[in-house]
Amino acid sequence: MRLRPLLRLSTLSGLLLTASVCGVERVALADSPPAAAPSAADKDTARKLMGDGNDAFAAKDYKKALEAFAGAHALMNLPTTGLGVMRSQEKLGLLVEARDTALAIARIAPRPSEPKPEEVAREEARQLAEALASRIPTLLVTVSGIEEGRDYSLFVDDVAVPAASAKLPRKANPGPHDIVVRAKGYFDGHGKISLDEGTPGTVPVELRKDPNAKPDVAPPTPKAKQPAPLAPVASSGLSIHPLVWVGVATAGAGVVVGTATGVAVLTSKGNCKASLTKKCPIALANVSNVGFAVAGAGAILGVVGLVLTATHGSAPPKKGAFIEPEVGPGYLGVKGAF
Repeated sequence: MRLRPLLRLSTLSGLLLTASVCGVERVALADSPPAAAPSAADKDTARKLMGDGNDAFAAKDYKKALEAFAGAHALMNLPTTGLGVMRSQEKLGLLVEARDTALAIARIAPRPSEPKPEEVAREEARQLAEALASRIPTLLVTVSGIEEGRDYSLFVDDVAVPAASAKLPRKANPGPHDIVVRAKGYFDGHGKISLDEGTPGTVPVELRKDPNAKPDVAPPTPKAKQPAPLAPVASSGLSIHPLVWVGVATAGAGVVVGTATGVAVLTSKGNCKASLTKKCPIALANVSNVGFAVAGAGAILGVVGLVLTATHGSAPPKKGAFIEPEVGPGYLGVKGAF
């Protein structure tokens, strides 16, 4: 496909911009509030910038031409002003940017009763966008020497590439490119390539481990929360007096002996009648009486022990001089301190 030379745009720039500006004036007066339309100063500035851009383009100073056309397009945003931006980018080898500008021009909606030059510029932008698609080369960076599954960062001409597309082919302008790959625990990997129009290029980058890098430390596994220990039940400090246990044991033994010998008296009367002395029931009865007497004494000891427990078991140790009664198995007395 052959594109029309820019000389045609240069020759008609005054006419194109004048027609476009007049069209904007008509639309602004009819359909849009005055604040939405470029001011008279904006229009006059855009005319001057378009002329400067055409002169620079004719002198093959494409960088200066791009600067002027971009200023005019920022003020007017018309297909005719955008066309100069697109062509300057193409001449500078910025094919990716030129195609993006062309697509943006093609998307500018036609205005009612717009001048013919705007329609022509929009169509030319569509054609250039199609032509540039096959001219833009593709760049692929392959990384080796790194552990499988480990993430890395890719930079093309000092611009970070999104991680999701770092391993995929990407469009790039023709010409030289610097590649940098960074990964934790590795030295930076570098690569260079010069891309030709329409030709894909691959840059292999090998990473080397940094022996001085700190090893990755897995985050500590959170420990399961242990239930709070139950609060210990406070002791009442009550200590059972030994007389309670002595009394219970004595009473129990007396009841057992008294009951057993009493039953024996009742069951042995027949046998004792045949004996010569006939003292058998009397002896058993005496033993039973003694057993119950012992049981009673044990009960008394138990009661005394309970009384002592209630009055002295939980009391704190006495300080200073004191005197108090003391009862124990087989004895009765007092104790004290001075």
